[in-house]
Amino acid sequence: MALSVTCPQCNSALNLDPALAGERVRCPRCHAVVDVPPAGRRVESGIRDDSPQMKSRDMSRRVADEDDLPAGRRVADEDGPDSYPRREVSKPLPVGWIIGGIGAGVGVVVLAIVLVLIFVREQQPPPPAFFQVQGPGMNIKMELPQDFAKQMQEVQQQLQQGMPQNVPPIVIPPIEFNPAQAEPDDPDPINRALKKLGSENASFQRNGARELENLEPVEKRRAEVIQALKKVANAPDLFAPRGEAVKALVRWGTKDEVPFLLELIDHNDHNVRQAVLVALGKWKDPRAADPVAQRLVNGQDRPWASKALKDIGPAAAKPVIEMLQHEDAGVRAEACRVLKVIGGKEGQAALVKATDDVDKGVIQAAREALPPELRPPVYGPNQFMQLNVQVRNAQAWPDIEAKLRKLADAPKAVVKVRTSGDYKWVDIAPVNCDAETFARRINFAKVGAVYNDRRLIYVDSGK
Repeated sequence: MALSVTCPQCNSALNLDPALAGERVRCPRCHAVVDVPPAGRRVESGIRDDSPQMKSRDMSRRVADEDDLPAGRRVADEDGPDSYPRREVSKPLPVGWIIGGIGAGVGVVVLAIVLVLIFVREQQPPPPAFFQVQGPGMNIKMELPQDFAKQMQEVQQQLQQGMPQNVPPIVIPPIEFNPAQAEPDDPDPINRALKKLGSENASFQRNGARELENLEPVEKRRAEVIQALKKVANAPDLFAPRGEAVKALVRWGTKDEVPFLLELIDHNDHNVRQAVLVALGKWKDPRAADPVAQRLVNGQDRPWASKALKDIGPAAAKPVIEMLQHEDAGVRAEACRVLKVIGGKEGQAALVKATDDVDKGVIQAAREALPPELRPPVYGPNQFMQLNVQVRNAQAWPDIEAKLRKLADAPKAVVKVRTSGDYKWVDIAPVNCDAETFARRINFAKVGAVYNDRRLIYVDSGK
């Protein structure tokens, strides 16, 4: 005979196998859990006769999902065949079993505590881990937590799985900064500077050279210091403070170091060339006059070379006069400015001649370099006569030029000459007459053509 039970959730009547008395089943319609009354109780009452406390306790029991219910046990529905599997739920454990389980758990905990105490007593704690960075004047030391590596592994796993919301932060202790203990300073400032100069650090070398430049030279240390400075001045390193070493060499060296400095005067580092030019100017050695004058050609070195030549003085006049023949007008103009200071009579004569230069800037520089009483007069365009003189033999030109000067209307004639192949373009002043009248004065050469309106005469010297 089937056992009839009513579902408390949907009030559906369930026809069950009598063997399920005292068990739990799932309602096939609403899936609610139904307690089957044990044998001997009134079937009609179902669980509705149970007390509210019993109902609440029974309804609060959790049942596994449908997918977890074991197969083979089915509940019959009056509307159709068996369709829903259910799990067979075990009966409540006896009280003795529960007490025994609790006692066993307490024993396991006590045993674990004893083992931990034994392990802690026998094993020494691992030494602390540090992260340390050391360098010149620096010693940063940071103690890491013992489980730092484990924390990092956990974070890495969490990042791979997707960071959850409740990730505990990794706590890193504060950094301990302990500056490295510096060696005591040497009481001798020369020793301190030499130590820096011998360092491989360009900044330390620069500071050492500057300190030596500001120190008063000590005779018994002079050779040692000069040797150290020369080593830095000749260093091939890109950032070596060669210029600062040369400046300090001026302070500690003597004129015996002039040959060494002359070897550096063409150095590809402009700082070295500048320091060498300044040093040679301070030492005023005539041996440096010509090499320094040649540096006027370089526009970057020109201001320093000019000052050095002025410092050397009249001993540098001759090489500077030679620079008045340079093809660069800027070089000729700077040579005029130098000769204004060191020229003397020989230099003044060269400046007077430079007032006939074809470049207006050179003419202006030459006139400013001369005393007012030696400056040639200034003539206007109508006072100049232009001649195109053919000269086949260059050696004959000085004599021809001297004769042309005598044809001018003033003793101090202005003669400007430009060369174009075998021809000399000559501008002579002052000439107050017209071209035809001036051409009649030429009796040492053949006049080819005369242009009064252009004040131009063509002359064949025959030489």
